[in-house]
Parts: sequence; structure tokens; C-alpha cells
Amino acid sequence: MTSSFRYLLFGTSLFAFPLLIANNYYIDDIGRSTLGYTNWGADGRPLADLVMKLLFLSSHMTDIFPLPLLLSVFMLAFSLHQFTKKALGGWQLPALVFIPLTFFANPYLAEVFSYRFDVLTLTAAISLSLLYFCLPSRNRWLRFASGTLTLIAVYCLYQTAINIAVLLVMAGLYQQMVRQDKAKVILTTLLQRIVEVLLATVIYLKLILTVTFSGKNEANHPALATGNLLKTWTENSEAYSRFIADTLVKNHGGMHYLLGIAIAMWLAALALSLLFLRRQRGVMAAGVAVIALATPFIALLMIPGSLLLLQNPLLSARSLIAVSGFMLLAALAINYALTPRLQQANWLLLIPVVYGMTAYYAYGNALRQQDKFNQSLVQEIKWDMRELPSERFYLVFNGQAPQSPVYTNSLKNYPMLAVMVPDYFANWYWPFPYMKNNGFSALWPTPDSGVTTDTAQYLCYGKPVAQNQDYVMYRKDKVILIDFTHASCDS
Repeated sequence: MTSSFRYLLFGTSLFAFPLLIANNYYIDDIGRSTLGYTNWGADGRPLADLVMKLLFLSSHMTDIFPLPLLLSVFMLAFSLHQFTKKALGGWQLPALVFIPLTFFANPYLAEVFSYRFDVLTLTAAISLSLLYFCLPSRNRWLRFASGTLTLIAVYCLYQTAINIAVLLVMAGLYQQMVRQDKAKVILTTLLQRIVEVLLATVIYLKLILTVTFSGKNEANHPALATGNLLKTWTENSEAYSRFIADTLVKNHGGMHYLLGIAIAMWLAALALSLLFLRRQRGVMAAGVAVIALATPFIALLMIPGSLLLLQNPLLSARSLIAVSGFMLLAALAINYALTPRLQQANWLLLIPVVYGMTAYYAYGNALRQQDKFNQSLVQEIKWDMRELPSERFYLVFNGQAPQSPVYTNSLKNYPMLAVMVPDYFANWYWPFPYMKNNGFSALWPTPDSGVTTDTAQYLCYGKPVAQNQDYVMYRKDKVILIDFTHASCDS
């Protein structure tokens, strides 16, 4: 192992460590750890199924945490090391370590490490996106074939990771400008990469997705939009902008933060373009410079990227893993623009890296402490329903369940925790497997159950059966309302 790989392995481990010690069953983990299913293929991710079946040598999974996380750490460190060798060959410390570590200056990425099972398949997709940048290009047709196949594999593992691969195509553009490749070569390479992405997308959508996708277009697994694409693109862009603004950094500054980085990248691109045009003339060279100057703002759009054309926005942390690619691209472009005397400025990259690290640790601790609150609350509900056959009653929730003081305090600095720490006492599916996994069973009021989640009728016409500092419990027919607001019928 080279020293840079050891540094990257250590750094990656530091970011994954808080989720290792949190040892949490995160959303889908509950079902997979208790029932053993894979079923990623139904979401258009057949290679994810294959990876896990190969790991278990079976189609039935069991909980082997933390092995998938440890394998993911090694895989991600290896791919970042290969990326660094390709993008920063000849560079010295601190660039060799700090630039790849900016990949973790994305608090949303921490959600990937939260999963006991999905962590391996999601990390495999991310790693392939990084390795796509590293594919040898001596034989153009071999590179075209291997690049297309790699991108198809990324789609089949986790579709959103394709945005990272596209962002790193832009990194390749800047690298070629620094090397002073001929403008025609740069444009030809860029065109080939675009064709690889388009061909892989068509093959995936027309051949693979049509065979594997279950056809259930749920809000958390939306299909491609088919109507007014411009309207969909605009509405989704606005939704992701608001989501990032509200959750990436505090004081609703998420978009300002990313825009500031994009402007810094643009200034770096300007410096690279001026140097490039000083040595090369002509229309093609000017075209390269124009593309380089547009790239920082195209990169900003590529954070949601392919998600912009789905039927509805997918507003979750893991859907924005491309922030990692954006940060890596920005760090690389800025580094390329630095003169040898200014290379020590790479130490400034510690600022976003350290922010990312503290967010990961705050998240891991918040998950663990909130889970203690959740388990206690499950036992309270179980005790208050001790004389009722709970498995015959539907549960409906109203209001905000109690939150750990550790979690609420961390929210002040890390607003992304609000969308990363699950609420298991709300009206959706996963609270019921969660409660069952903690010793209490009740019925989920599915949309076709005929049970309404309109709480007013339960508050006004239900019979109070229990009350404590956390909630009031009402019963009406076969429905139990858990009211965290302590509200009356009139309110």
C-alpha cells in the first residue's frame, strides 16, 4: 500500500466510524434484517441484488453488520486513491490527501453509511463513478466500451450516482487543460464522454429498467416524467434548491454556500482558460475556454442532475450524494489553478472537510440517542395497550413525538439531521416494522384499509384510554390515536 492510500483509508474510516458505533437499524434495514429480502431489482437496481447475493451466497440475507460497512470503507478509499493517482499524479501533500477528502465534505453522504445493507451497494455505485474517471484511454474504442459498461453498472447499482460520474467528466476537462492537450483532443474526448453517458442511459432505460422495474411509481421511487418536461424540470429545480437551502448548512444558507463554491470554481476556471488561451489559439481553443467557464454552473445543476426529470422531487439526503462530486470537482479545479508557490493553500480545504466530519459525528450520536427515546416510547405504548389486542388495532399518530435533547441541540448546527434522523411515530409504513422489531405489533392504516388519518374525529369522538407526559391515547372503533400534541377537540 502506498502512503496516500493509507491516509485515505484512515480518513474514510474516520468518517464512517460514528455510524459504526451508532449501530442503528435504518429504515429499510428493519425489513431486510428481519425478513431477509433483497428486492433492489424491483427498483431498477438488479446489480445491487447480484452483489448482495454473491456476498451471502444466497438470495436470503441476514444481518452481518458491520461487515458491509467495513467493505464499503475499503472500496471507497481504494476508488478515491485511484482517482487521486489519475487526477493528481506528481502532486505532493497536502493536495494528495485533502483534495480526495473533500468528497466527504457533504453531510448528506453520511446517510449512505447509516444503512446496514444498502451501504455496500450504494458505495459500489459511488466507487464505480470514481473509477469511471480512471479508465485508461489509450485505445479510444476500448475506452468507449468500458466507459459505457461502467456507467450502465452504476445505473444498475444506484441510479443517482450517475451524477457523480458526470461531474467527474468535467474534472477530466480541467485536467486536459492543465496538461495543455490540443483543443481538438479535449473537445473530442468530451464528446466521447457525453456519448458514453447518453448511450448508457438509453440502454439502461430501454433495456434494463423495462425488464426489472416493478412498475410501482411511488413518491419515493418516482418514474421519469412524460408530460411537460420543462415544467417538471423547473418545479424539481426549485424543490431541490429549497431543500438544500434549508438543510445543508444552518441559517438557510445551503444554496449560498454551494453558489460561493461555484464562483470560486469559476475563478479557477477563468485562470485555467487564460493560461490555456495564451498557449493555444483558434476557434476550438476558444470553445474549450467557454465550456470550462460554463462548467461550474452546469456542475451546480448536476447535483440533482438526472433527478430533475423525475415525476416528483426525491427530497432525501442520499439523493444528493452528488454534492460530494461537486466538492471534489471544485477542490480539483481550484488546485489546478494554483501556482506552485500557492500549493500550501490546500490546507484551507480542512475547513469544509472538518465541517463534514463534525456533521457525521453529530449525526451518529443523534441517531443513537434518538433511538433510545424511540424504544422507550414503544414500551410506553405497549404498556398502555396491554389489555387490548394491539395486533387488531390500527395506529394513527398526531403531532411530533418526543425528541432527544442531544438530537435537538445538534439540529442548531446541522439542520440536515432533520431529514436524516427518521421519525418512527408518524403516519407512514416504517414505524410499524420498527415497533414490531422492538416487541410491539399494531396494524398500519394503509391507503386501502379504509382508515382515515384525519385526527379530528378521533380527538372529538374517541375515548381517552391513557395519558402520560408524552401523549394522550384515544380509541375509536378499531383505531388508536397517539396524540403528542395533548390537544383538545376544539383546538
